[in-house]
Amino acid sequence: MFQLKPITKFTFLLLACGCASTPTWLGGAQSTPEPTSPTSSAAADSPFGSTSGRSAVSGPTMQVVFLAFDMVRIELPYDDVRDARKIWNHVDELRVEPDLAVLLAKNGLRVGVGSPQSWPAIRALLATARVRPEEQRMVAQAGAPVSIQLFTAGENEPIFIYGRDNRLTGRTVSGGDKLLILDYDVRPEADRTVDLRLTFEVRRDMGVMTWERIDGAIREVPALERYTFDELRPTVSLASGEFLVVGLGETGANPYLMGNRFLSGGRAGERFETLLFLSPGTIQMTATGGAG
Repeated sequence: MFQLKPITKFTFLLLACGCASTPTWLGGAQSTPEPTSPTSSAAADSPFGSTSGRSAVSGPTMQVVFLAFDMVRIELPYDDVRDARKIWNHVDELRVEPDLAVLLAKNGLRVGVGSPQSWPAIRALLATARVRPEEQRMVAQAGAPVSIQLFTAGENEPIFIYGRDNRLTGRTVSGGDKLLILDYDVRPEADRTVDLRLTFEVRRDMGVMTWERIDGAIREVPALERYTFDELRPTVSLASGEFLVVGLGETGANPYLMGNRFLSGGRAGERFETLLFLSPGTIQMTATGGAG
């Protein structure tokens, strides 16, 4: 599994947010703030919580780089799908392993990479449709995977996929959350290129507690039942400024295929499909501590 590799490690961290430029639905590209110290006013507004009132800690300082994802989630009514699917003309789907890209398409899924130059055209296409955009920033914590909840599985819901052997197989799930899991690796030597591995998963809380060793301690945690679709796990590399696009493919009209199960829903009698835009950016954290 991919894990986050900090630029440098330090035992005492105070966090200050400074994210890279990323496309957003409402406001366009964000500017890149200068790195800030933990005692600055910018640090007091950090999503990690206020640092005001903390005393300054003498000693050497260093920058530690972690990852955040700016996500735009769009619900697109089926009546407006045809024109909006032209966004894929501005997305590079060849960044996925060719055989896997074909398999994803057969299962009603599309994955590609957009550049800063393609974002204005995509926004213009979506502006002509009745869309419901939702923006969210997700901060990766200590190398743990990032989970995106897509929909909730119904009781005794069948989900079918085509495997690499071209066989159609199915599984019935009994409730739970339909998730897209992001595993990641940051490559600072390659201008902070981010390698992403996507996993589709159904996760259900079994309603009981269990004991697990976490970070060297035995902790009581909810027992979870997980089912992952291991044959459909694309890996994509994103250079600085690029963003990931995940959406429903042409075969998504089949209600039992995985793509339709994970990326379509209904509300008030209207069906819609979901498009995800994910843009990684770095968060620079100033680490300060005493000598030794």
